[in-house]
Amino acid sequence: TLWLLIKSDLFLSKVAYSTNKGVKLAKGEYIALLGDDDEWTSKSKIENQLSCIKNSKKSNIGAVFTGFRYIDDLTKKEIENVYPKIDGNLLKKILVKNGILASTTVLMPSGVWQSIGGYNENITRGIDSDLFRRLLIANYNIVSINKIMANVFIGRKDRMGYGSSSESLEMHIRSEKYKLNRFKLIFEK
Repeated sequence: TLWLLIKSDLFLSKVAYSTNKGVKLAKGEYIALLGDDDEWTSKSKIENQLSCIKNSKKSNIGAVFTGFRYIDDLTKKEIENVYPKIDGNLLKKILVKNGILASTTVLMPSGVWQSIGGYNENITRGIDSDLFRRLLIANYNIVSINKIMANVFIGRKDRMGYGSSSESLEMHIRSEKYKLNRFKLIFEK
């Protein structure tokens, strides 16, 4: 069975808490996230991801991602297609800035989610990237399907990762300070 969890960005400080609670209540073997403002564009997304896990030559798979398309929320115009580049030092890539892995595209075994502690409820921005970093630090493998299977809408100022208000800037600064402190040893390497 599969549990689909839809998270809401209505209450910024409660996104991580609400998602973690939903995952704890889930009965399925896998977790697939879909942001309330995003959409899957492939009816076979989950089927393809499960097949990818089953047929992968890698062991200890922690997540399967797909490609996604950034869409401007206001104009509905396509901004960019993003294909997960999981080769090389992926941790180094997403340590500085993610942008290559989207939570809306992830399929993760529920046991993996639990083993890395789910979303960090003490941060209000960058919870997805933080989760993916901890996944890699725990030595889980990530695989990807290089097909666009989701739309990620960006540009609305009331979203967690966007906005030019002083509150949004302060949230961003706190997030960056947390990242520098949490992953200090990796940054030093």
